[in-house]
Amino acid sequence: MTEANILSHAPDLATADRSEQFADSAKWIILASQENFIWGRCLGSSSNTYKTSVQLDGPHFNCNCPARKKPCKHVLGLLLLFVRQPKHFRQASEAPDWVNTWKNKKIPNSVVASKKSMPDEIAKLDKRLKNRLIRIQRMTAGVEDLEVWLLDLIRQGMASVEEQDYKFWQDLSARMVDTQLSAVGPKIRSLQLLPTTLDDWPEALLQELASLYLLVTGFKQLDQLPELLREQILRVAGITDKKSDILSQTGLMDQWGVIGSFEGVNLDNIAYRKTWLLGRQSKKYALILDYSFNNTGYDQHWQTGHIYSGELVYYPGSYPLRALIKLPDPTGESIESLKGAKTINDFLEIHAKALADNPWLSDFPVCLQNVIPVRTSDGLVLVDAEKKYVSALTRPEETWQLLALSAGHPLTVFGEWTGDALLPLSAVMDGRFIVLGS
Repeated sequence: MTEANILSHAPDLATADRSEQFADSAKWIILASQENFIWGRCLGSSSNTYKTSVQLDGPHFNCNCPARKKPCKHVLGLLLLFVRQPKHFRQASEAPDWVNTWKNKKIPNSVVASKKSMPDEIAKLDKRLKNRLIRIQRMTAGVEDLEVWLLDLIRQGMASVEEQDYKFWQDLSARMVDTQLSAVGPKIRSLQLLPTTLDDWPEALLQELASLYLLVTGFKQLDQLPELLREQILRVAGITDKKSDILSQTGLMDQWGVIGSFEGVNLDNIAYRKTWLLGRQSKKYALILDYSFNNTGYDQHWQTGHIYSGELVYYPGSYPLRALIKLPDPTGESIESLKGAKTINDFLEIHAKALADNPWLSDFPVCLQNVIPVRTSDGLVLVDAEKKYVSALTRPEETWQLLALSAGHPLTVFGEWTGDALLPLSAVMDGRFIVLGS
């Protein structure tokens, strides 16, 4: 059995790609073999362990993980590890009960269906896996360079930042891009703007540097991290996913309300659009992020306040929010109500738990019920029933729109939390859904 033969049984390229993570003995707490059977217990992303077994002549396989497509990444990873490093599999005199039970049942659908030879797909997959490993090696070198730069900057002190010219930031940004840390490069360039745009820039800069250093320490321990956190770090660093790979996965069917949307332009002068969805049954938030290159427009038109039916697939991550939706179908219904956090403290607890899963969350969906907009000398704030408040980032027309809608009475507001304030996008009052700023 060869690696190409093993990967030919993968149900799709995404599963085969992820199987590489489990071709690592550190992922398994038990590895054993007996005659033509191998088995192992794999560490899951939580406290669960998955029981995986394979009969090599066939192959026949079994795994109790929740994956719908078979064979799963655990089965493929176990086989890859066996082919590459058979020494990690101890010779067992007896198989455990869970392996024997599976062997005796001879479950028909545990047999891999015969497939036609897929040499083009295997070659494509093999190339992708090799390219991914090469890229991670280059990224590791870039992370080491970034760590040195961060430590030097802290040693010199924050006061030295104001003295630095454009070249100081641009040189590091270019090196990050060269080492394929494509998401880190623009982040470095954005730091030079802080001293000229914020009064409390030292605090903001220190926070950004801490986030970068957390990325450095996480990247250096990729092999020891849970799978989802590992995938999250790679994407924070710059690994991207093909839309076709995401859409090939099984998603979540629901009716999705479009609860907020706004457009902007990033540092590279590329227009983007954020569209926030909320599942009617699942109560899950999702972010559709689209880009308009050379002002060509966006592929999908979303009507804020309306409901679409479709299968939604999340991008991999430790706290998934970004997603794609397969063939969204307008239901003809409009949103009439929104449920969210009853108090600001309730929301902050939700946000804290999300940050524990993904410390690099920048924008976060928030729906606050029963808040009253109040205009102060420092701007608009939203006050809850406990008299706690958060700042709202609004333009003058949106400020007056919220004040007029509320007229001193509680309403529901949805928006993005930036970490310090809320950017309101929509509101619900007396069964009416209102797009703010329109």
